[in-house]
Amino acid sequence: MVKAVMDQLLEFGEVRRGLLGVNIYTVTPDIAEAYGVEEIQGALVSQVVPGSAADEAGIEAGDIITKVNDETIKSATELRNAIGLLRVEEKVRIEFVRDGKSRSTTATLGMQIVEEQVAAADIHPGLQGAELADADPANPERGGMSGVLVVSVEPGSPAQQRQLRGGDVIVAVNRQRVASVAEFREIAGGDALLLSIRRGNATLFLPIR
Repeated sequence: MVKAVMDQLLEFGEVRRGLLGVNIYTVTPDIAEAYGVEEIQGALVSQVVPGSAADEAGIEAGDIITKVNDETIKSATELRNAIGLLRVEEKVRIEFVRDGKSRSTTATLGMQIVEEQVAAADIHPGLQGAELADADPANPERGGMSGVLVVSVEPGSPAQQRQLRGGDVIVAVNRQRVASVAEFREIAGGDALLLSIRRGNATLFLPIR
């Protein structure tokens, strides 16, 4: 992984990860049962970005991705890592399950300029299972406002149990406005947090302990 990042920094001056264009969750026992699959592993596609590599390759919401280039995918994290280490415009073979049947397709990866993503557990243990990044007011896919974007939440994790969802934008912590992960980290020093969250057109308050 380090070598792949170093090579891209030397060639491009920045890290360019491959982009598949899906929102994903790790397959849990409940998900496996609901989708009629025997193996409790893989990455469940919850959303496909229109016009993305996944969309053009025919991947749909509800598909469970099980392999990338013959490498078994056991979780959402493994899929992110597998795709992220591949080059832009590289063709990748993807195996997935749809309606209980195994299928395969080939996708040509798009480009993602890497932005800092932080495991929320590094900030507070009650947020374990969530990944955070700076939101972008100019980009609807990055929150569309100033704050901290919840990039993803692992099913069954402490973060999900506390009602945090992927796509939420944290706009204040302990009643103090935050515009970045760095500001969030500075404020979150105690055992208890009160998060002010924008979810769609609603504002929610979530206590975290």
